[in-house]
Amino acid sequence: MRSEYEIIRDILLAANDKNMTDLCYKSGINYTTFKRLMPRLVDRGLVSTDSTGRIIYTITNKGMLILGQIDQLVKELAP
Repeated sequence: MRSEYEIIRDILLAANDKNMTDLCYKSGINYTTFKRLMPRLVDRGLVSTDSTGRIIYTITNKGMLILGQIDQLVKELAP
């Protein structure tokens, strides 16, 4: 089972000009998890949105920095 940090990491990795459906599929999450976590990621400036019909999600520079920190944390805590 993935930790919340690992799920956020996967979302940030997938947030490369993706719509919600593609992002959920690529990051391996369901709609409920998406609804719970994505507003937090957008509010904190880790993911940006562009709405030209369908909402498109893209990782920001701040999101890339956090992604590196999460990767480091996961490595440090790995058994």
